[in-house]
Amino acid sequence: MAYPLILRIIHIGDGVIWAGVAIFVSFILSPAAARKGPDGPKAMGMLLTEAKYSLVLSIAGGLTVLSGILLWLHDTAYFKSIGWAQSPTGTVFTIGAILGFIALIVGGAIAGPAFNKMSAVGAEIAQAGGPPAPEKLALLGKLQDRLTNSSMIGGILLVLTVLAMATARYIR
Repeated sequence: MAYPLILRIIHIGDGVIWAGVAIFVSFILSPAAARKGPDGPKAMGMLLTEAKYSLVLSIAGGLTVLSGILLWLHDTAYFKSIGWAQSPTGTVFTIGAILGFIALIVGGAIAGPAFNKMSAVGAEIAQAGGPPAPEKLALLGKLQDRLTNSSMIGGILLVLTVLAMATARYIR
């Protein structure tokens, strides 16, 4: 009995952190930084680097997905009772899981690397002192666009994931 409870606590706790932070950054912080012009991405990069944003999201997202897979396997009795997965509740949980997994891939393969590169370029600019070179500003703008777009996609996927997970038990 303790095994599914522990997995559920990990799944929900890390899911709240992952989705909450990602949604906040996607829909509030990133658009606000974009409206601030060239200083926006630099300030956002500094803020998120200090908060270890990429690391926190990677760990929380990874633990959420891993514990979710283990919960799904438990609920299907490790494929011995696949009927649950075919029920309306199981189907909605499965759809939510797939959306969450895609969000993790988008974050890990697109948003995370863009953020890390943006942080590195921002650090180079700060270390160099003086006004940034035009090519560095252009690169920062490109990376900011990639981060904003992939974060928006990830944020939307996570909103849909949370809605699916929150309502699945009530779908009959």
